[in-house]
Amino acid sequence: MRTCQLTFTAVRSGIGLCAAKLLALVNPLNRLVLVARTKEKAEYAKSQVEAVLPNNGKDYEEHIIPLECDHGSLSSVRSFVASLRRKLKETYRIEKWAYNGIDVLCLNAALLFAEDSLPAFTEDKLEMTFQTNHLAPFLIAYLTQNIINPGGRVLFSTSGLHVRNKLDLSGVEDPVTGDIRRGFLMIDGTDFHYKRSYSLTKLCNVATCVELNKRLAKRGAISTCFSPGLMLSTGLFRHQIDPVEAIPAAHREMVLRKSKSKEWGAGSLVYMAIAEDTGKRGSEYWSDNSLAGCSAEYGKEFCAAPITDETVNSDECGRLWRVSCRLADVPNDP
Repeated sequence: MRTCQLTFTAVRSGIGLCAAKLLALVNPLNRLVLVARTKEKAEYAKSQVEAVLPNNGKDYEEHIIPLECDHGSLSSVRSFVASLRRKLKETYRIEKWAYNGIDVLCLNAALLFAEDSLPAFTEDKLEMTFQTNHLAPFLIAYLTQNIINPGGRVLFSTSGLHVRNKLDLSGVEDPVTGDIRRGFLMIDGTDFHYKRSYSLTKLCNVATCVELNKRLAKRGAISTCFSPGLMLSTGLFRHQIDPVEAIPAAHREMVLRKSKSKEWGAGSLVYMAIAEDTGKRGSEYWSDNSLAGCSAEYGKEFCAAPITDETVNSDECGRLWRVSCRLADVPNDP
């Protein structure tokens, strides 16, 4: 069985921690980098993964690496990537792993504010939902693209809500002067709305996935994305008083029938990380559109669809990449 070197962002309250445990059980030789907002949360995630291994993971001490990364701080993102590179070098063993890089990068962090929330801004003067869900994952992918191993994959965890929107960056970049605005409420220039802000950032994930896939092709690697489904028990809904009540009554029964458990969502991430089918092509969107709920089978009901121009076209993806580079203060590499 091939051993993998996987990096997860967000392993504390969503599907990341559950997926990391599954991957450790699938093959204890997998080298897992567990990323959380604070060092304490990352260390907690490590202890939870070690607990599922024989002898509490004492024989796999170097295989599980906890690192902190606060998506609300681009400085923290840069420090994380520097720490990641250093730790990969320090713990690499040629007899265990063919390459000293990343086989799978899972970008799984997400933020959804409560209904009627006012916009909040980061230390980088950017709206928090946008930075947490899009710009920080973009910067991680950008700064690590040259250490994705041949045959590797970058995974963006997104949402089916992205299909209801079009990528409009007029709130960020002046269409006439090209000037970048940092204090925007929403990327399309509209007033802040908690749910639509989330949906637009998930669309940004899809567009970034498409553009990154072009750049990874020369390394023999891919970038793809997936929706783990609606999971009301995860930390994504920690700001909601009652997530079920937030679902329109006319659609509530159907939506709840399709809802997933955290374990099913974690399984979808694991499937995306190691299944042969999910590593063949990039620029795909994997999801389950059936009413099977947690009975949906990976590779059957949970399957891929190409990302078409109706969702995002090449020009839009390229523009988002350029704008994101300017916001993150990195060069727009060719």
